[in-house]
Amino acid sequence: MKRVLLLEGPRACGKSTMILQTLGRALPWAGGYMTLRVEQGDRRGYAHRRPKDMTGVDARAFETQERGLFLIRENGTVQRREEALLSFTLPLLRGIGSHPFAVLDEVGGYELTLAPFREALYAAFGGSTPIVGVLKSRENSLGMARRAGLDDAYLAAYDAFRRYLEARAQVVNVQTAGAQAAREALSLWRDAFVGGGLA
Repeated sequence: MKRVLLLEGPRACGKSTMILQTLGRALPWAGGYMTLRVEQGDRRGYAHRRPKDMTGVDARAFETQERGLFLIRENGTVQRREEALLSFTLPLLRGIGSHPFAVLDEVGGYELTLAPFREALYAAFGGSTPIVGVLKSRENSLGMARRAGLDDAYLAAYDAFRRYLEARAQVVNVQTAGAQAAREALSLWRDAFVGGGLA
């Protein structure tokens, strides 16, 4: 079994929720980060949280001062908050080696345009810490690039990152393989790298 397991699929198809449910009581021992939706009217944002601080991925009230808030969508425009990724999320990513395993939810977004973050992702996936997470699909990356005004350099970075992962990760597409197959893959990964007794 590969040390890295990544789920991909359409937005809001339950990928992160499956990870939360499968890891259960083991979540406090995880390094890395998870993504939380925050909403207020037509305003939607995405924030990173430490896995141990997660109780679910459903939308919470929007708070502009949210430390891990890295993306805001409002009135058809997208605001990228790179400082949140570099000051809040990047230290979480760099610190995964001090944990028995890590959750990275999600990877393959505009963070690939930030050299320090991109380098830390390559180091994490090339290291020895077991990782479970969510990989932004190619289709979702194209949509995000269009909405966020990212140029071809982002898509080139995404494609290179995906090629790097091919030999290192088991990628399960929730849409094509099915939710049950994704849950089974998560359970096998948990039992191999976390221990079924913790979940």
